[in-house]
Amino acid sequence: MPELSTEKMLDFLRKRARNRPEKTAEHFLTGLFHKKLSGLWLKFARIPKEKKSGNSDGGRTPAPDLADQRI
Repeated sequence: MPELSTEKMLDFLRKRARNRPEKTAEHFLTGLFHKKLSGLWLKFARIPKEKKSGNSDGGRTPAPDLADQRI
């Protein structure tokens, strides 16, 4: 999403995670990116596809985990 800065994108993803805590990491990115690309990002970031996007594990969501990776 080239029109968003990194900070705005992270904020967007964090809000998305808060609003959809029941979604898995695989479904968290559905509608934003192509399924194959999302799968590659999750694999690269070592985020299990089954991981919930909510904060049941201390607030970690796919959003910051993906952002920590430099592609």
